[in-house]
Order: sequence, then C-alpha cells, then structure tokens
Amino acid sequence: MSDQPFTGTIVCSLVFLRRLGEVLLARKVKELIIGYLTGHGGKQELGETIRQTAVRELFDETGKGVIVKPEKLHRRAVIYFHNRNKDGTRFIIKVHVYVAWWWEGEPKATDEMAEPSWFPDGNLPFEQMPPGDRYWLPQIMADKDVEIIGHIHYSRNQKRLIKKDIRRMYGLLDKLEPES
Repeated sequence: MSDQPFTGTIVCSLVFLRRLGEVLLARKVKELIIGYLTGHGGKQELGETIRQTAVRELFDETGKGVIVKPEKLHRRAVIYFHNRNKDGTRFIIKVHVYVAWWWEGEPKATDEMAEPSWFPDGNLPFEQMPPGDRYWLPQIMADKDVEIIGHIHYSRNQKRLIKKDIRRMYGLLDKLEPES
C-alpha cells in the first residue's frame, strides 16, 4: 500500500484506425505521454457515453478530418494505467480502447497530435510508444476476436514501466467492464 495520496480515476477513450494491415499513430504533443506515438483519444466529458467521447476526440485530434460512426467502433480493451505525478500523487487512467476499420476523411496534424502516419500493424515502432503498449497492442492488432483487460503501472511521469498484468479473453469484456 502506498502512502502517497490517490487523486482519482480519469475515464478516457483511445481509437486506432486500421486499413489494409496498417494502423494510424500520431505523436502526442500535450499532457501525458508527450512525445510518444499513440492512437487518438481523450477524457470523457460529463454526460457523454464513452463511445461519444471516442468519436469526439478522434474528430478533434485529427484536425476535424476523421468522422467515425459510434457503431463502427469495436471495443477491444480496457486498460488501467496506474500513474504518478511529479509530486508523487497517484492516479489511474481507465482507457476504453477501440479499433475502427470504417471512417470518412483524412487525418491531419493538430496542436495535440503531430505527424499522423500509417505503420504496418505487425511492425509497430514500440521504441517511440508508451512503454506498456508493447504488451497489449499487438494482441488486439493480430487477433480480431481477442479482448484485453490490463493494468499497466508506470513510474512518475509515465516514463518507465514498473509492472503489468494483461488478461486475454473472448466475449467477456462487456460483462466484466461495461461501457459507461
């Protein structure tokens, strides 16, 4: 048990666009994981469902370039990122991870996400991605039916992976982790 204060849980979405064996990643410019390549997403706002959050954040973070319908989002994982701030306070980011194969528009760079680029889904640049991604992202890219519930524990400022617990399942995600 940590003696550092716990400041709460933040609920977020994360969307990975897919096309013909590729996945779209962009470089995070603001807030957590600055400088890392990742999918598009962000914090759930009051009154939104998590799918509405995913649609809104994808639209905003692609420069209003990508529109996806909520029913075209396939929820593949719920990952709990256990984090520490510079002052040592603890917080969790609960991320609902979606994959989309059907959307309209083209992604553009924004003040939040730079350099949107397509990468082969079997050869992702993990050295440029958050340290925990290598343990769960390949699984949802390789198997369209797998679902993941995971816990990733980071050091301060999300720079170093401390520990991980990744659970694969099939058809249980909605029962164990309902969408909010």
